[in-house]
Amino acid sequence: MTLTRRHLLRASLLLSPAVVLPACTDRDPQPEEPEPSPVAEIGVEVLAPSGEVSAVLDAAGDELGVVLRDADGEDFWADDFSYDPAAPPALLWETQADRLWVLPAEGEPVRIAQDAQGAWRQQAGEQPPPEVSKWL
Repeated sequence: MTLTRRHLLRASLLLSPAVVLPACTDRDPQPEEPEPSPVAEIGVEVLAPSGEVSAVLDAAGDELGVVLRDADGEDFWADDFSYDPAAPPALLWETQADRLWVLPAEGEPVRIAQDAQGAWRQQAGEQPPPEVSKWL
């Protein structure tokens, strides 16, 4: 019996499953990115999803506060510095929007976000989304 190229090709495909398997596997094109976790370290910048603003816990005397910085690292907003350094709050941005959540060791979370006019405001009593509330 004479082996033709067609016979050889067919035999090589049958003997080499690596050639066939990658085409048959169901692969996820991009692995899921891990969700961010809260940051409670003083002085560590936490970047917002847009990359245009970051938040940092900053010390002022015997208290801590939240400071927002622009992309150039310039401070442009600060809260009233009312957190205890012995029990610092944690900072966590929502994954899809530039809305910062301050998660104090005790008490209710506070949201810091832009209002309709673009000014940054602290808002207490807001319901955190599931990605944030799971850390409470």
